[in-house]
Amino acid sequence: MRRFLLLVACGLAAVFVLASCQRDNHPRHPDLPDPLFPSVGSSTISTVGGHAHALAGRSAGDSGNLSIAVAGGRLRTGDDGVRFTPVSNFIGSVLDEGTIRYADLEALLIPAVAGGVATFNLGADGLFLPRGVRIDLSDAPSIGTPVNDVVFNATDLIRIDGEIRTRRSGADAVGVHLNTPHVAGVVVDGTIDTGGAPGFAAGDITLNATGGPVVALGRLRAQGGPATATLDGGQGGDISISATGGDAVLRKGSWRTHGLEGRNNGGSGGNVAVAATGAAQLDFKWSIVAFGGKGVDGNGGNGGDVSITIDAGVKWFARVETGGGKTVDGDGGGAGQVNADTVSTEGVLALYGDGGSSVNGNGGDGAMATVLAQSAVNFEALFYARGGSGVMGGNGGSFTLDVTALLEYCGVQAWAGGASGATQGGNGGSAYITASGAAVLRHFALWVTANGGGSPAQGGIGGSGGVNVAVATAQVSNADLEVHAGGGAGANAGNGGTAEVYVNAGSAWGRMEAYVNGGASTAGIGGNGGQVNLIVDDGNLDFVLQAEANGGAGGGAAGGNGGSATLGNSVGAGAGTTRVLGGVSATGGGGSTGGNGGQVRVWSGNGGASIEGLSVQVYGGAGGDGGNGGLFEAESSGAIALAGGSIDAGGGNGGSAGQGGAGGTISLLTRDGAITSSAPLLAAGGGGGDGGSGGSIELNTDSDAAGDAGNIIATGALDARGGNASGGTGGNGGSIMLLAESGGAQGSIHAQASMRVNGGSGAPGGTGGDIELRTGGALISVTNLLDATAGNNNDGGFIGVYDAAQVTITSSARLLANGRGTGLAGMIELDPAGAGPNNPALTIHAGATISTRDGDGTDQSATNVVLD
Repeated sequence: MRRFLLLVACGLAAVFVLASCQRDNHPRHPDLPDPLFPSVGSSTISTVGGHAHALAGRSAGDSGNLSIAVAGGRLRTGDDGVRFTPVSNFIGSVLDEGTIRYADLEALLIPAVAGGVATFNLGADGLFLPRGVRIDLSDAPSIGTPVNDVVFNATDLIRIDGEIRTRRSGADAVGVHLNTPHVAGVVVDGTIDTGGAPGFAAGDITLNATGGPVVALGRLRAQGGPATATLDGGQGGDISISATGGDAVLRKGSWRTHGLEGRNNGGSGGNVAVAATGAAQLDFKWSIVAFGGKGVDGNGGNGGDVSITIDAGVKWFARVETGGGKTVDGDGGGAGQVNADTVSTEGVLALYGDGGSSVNGNGGDGAMATVLAQSAVNFEALFYARGGSGVMGGNGGSFTLDVTALLEYCGVQAWAGGASGATQGGNGGSAYITASGAAVLRHFALWVTANGGGSPAQGGIGGSGGVNVAVATAQVSNADLEVHAGGGAGANAGNGGTAEVYVNAGSAWGRMEAYVNGGASTAGIGGNGGQVNLIVDDGNLDFVLQAEANGGAGGGAAGGNGGSATLGNSVGAGAGTTRVLGGVSATGGGGSTGGNGGQVRVWSGNGGASIEGLSVQVYGGAGGDGGNGGLFEAESSGAIALAGGSIDAGGGNGGSAGQGGAGGTISLLTRDGAITSSAPLLAAGGGGGDGGSGGSIELNTDSDAAGDAGNIIATGALDARGGNASGGTGGNGGSIMLLAESGGAQGSIHAQASMRVNGGSGAPGGTGGDIELRTGGALISVTNLLDATAGNNNDGGFIGVYDAAQVTITSSARLLANGRGTGLAGMIELDPAGAGPNNPALTIHAGATISTRDGDGTDQSATNVVLD
């Protein structure tokens, strides 16, 4: 198990020891703990619209909305068991009838009727409906002077132990609204059912206590009536619960505002809004079910939106479902949005928001979700927001966990991939942990799957994921990130997405795996690789990285180009250190023409860059013509230490009738610091019918031509050879430059590595390339091979060693600039400070080889070797 995830698991362990829940059959990250998922639970509040699943041409009704507001109290479950009754009960005189109708209420008190609302102002009376007694409002008039809502305004408490039903035939059900300022508030232990008759809407329900609690441990139901042969399903009613100055006490279970199935359109889910101000720490253990209903001939229903705003700490064990409904002939429903805003957050929050699929229409998009808090500790978010499949696949959703102070022992797992589509795959979504203010983020894991969807025609673009910290001061530590955001496969493949860590000011350390490859093409151009960014603007970066941003394979066309990786911090005064280990590949994809290699840049400030065991591959892809090699650039204000690993920016191989790709560019650049390189640096041209030319390699310790230059010690092989030809012309050798010169103090160069800029073999082969070592500093020492030999029947290249106070060519050194076959010898210049053929600043030890021969073996050293 990975080191960082172990730390997250330990911190979350207490959260997951929870019982009485069901498991969900979803894949999970292998290194995060496997919690018991929150269950949906039994329904306690329902505003569902009416179904129409068996009736041709009929649509389901949309669900109603749910609003829960608490001010000055708590939102909670549980019950203290204390119940009060009003001093004077408005309906006390008719309780023995068993069923109290609207006409009975009118006989007790004439209501004020206006705009379809009948208001009973009870004066000093309260309202108490005992168990076994029912209020039935089915006889409320629906024509003439209609009564569509009944309001009870009491000054004493309101208590419903019995049942209120309001369904009426041939009209929408009657709404029920209970209001009191009493300190005992509104208590519902019984049932309020405002469900509609077939084809008609449900009534609304309001429980409003302005001076005390709302206790709703009974059943609240506002479900629309089912469709008929001539009528669509009825709409669900709205339910509003408001407690001012007291608690809102609700039964455990689920709040249902989801849509139901329609033979035409599915019903849309209703919106849920929860707001608690002045509240204490609370446990949120309810499930919210607000998905869209299934359609058949029409569209799937859209999921509802959920907003939870609580100005206190919240411990979650909750499940929220806002997915879109699937369908056959219409478009799949889009998932809703989820926003949770609290002071602090902990526990487990599972969010389900896949877009609806369609057989003959387009898929719906996945959900968008944001969790905001000052702090998140011992918290895991599980986010399912994939696009729905269809003719055009739906896009994946997006998730953001945003903190302003502290995030610790947290895990986020997100499935937000785009869906497959017949004509176009959906784009991948995103998942981010973000922060603002003086935030600290430590011991956390983020796992994102946000690949683009595949398609026979147009593959989707990969999504993105990572940590985005835009703050004045921040620390990111023990971060463990894994991002899958590849492009979708298709005749035209999708590009890879983005994986990133960005810290505006502060430091960051941890590990990242990133897979943002371009999609493979079945008939066209491969997708381009995506982006990988580990950026700290003004601080230290220390990361283990395994990243792939490769171009996708072309299907009878060009391969995709490699993507990019940017690693490090600002190159400038005051910036910190960069330490990177692992591997990065941003290679071109194979195809009829190979894709070009990508770009990898490592930046560092005055603290320097330590690049340890980093394997970088930015070579071009193979094809009829090979792709060109890419770019590796390390730039630092301080020193650069490149130890172990390798850098490969070679050109891709071409076919027997094609061209090998040109080698790329490798640059190690400091503004004042030293460069130590023990890794192989490879920028060779690719082979093919004609070989590709070699690339360029530069080590420069005063790249800004200001200040001082550091020393260069190169022990790893440097290779910029031209590519070999199988029947045509070999590639020309490239260039290698080691520069430690400056207007200020100048560095020394220790060339202990073999350096090759040979021309590639062919008929003819390529010319030899250029090798240049230059400094005005104390020493240039050459102890290994400098080879600028030509390929077949071509001229040797050039080797120049300049300006040092002392140039030493040791006995093990071999400097070769020979021609081959009919080719001519190249040039070698050894020109330290001072002048003259016996310059004491030049030392050539016995056993050293300095060779400039024509291809026929003729020694041209008398004219082509300059010792000055």
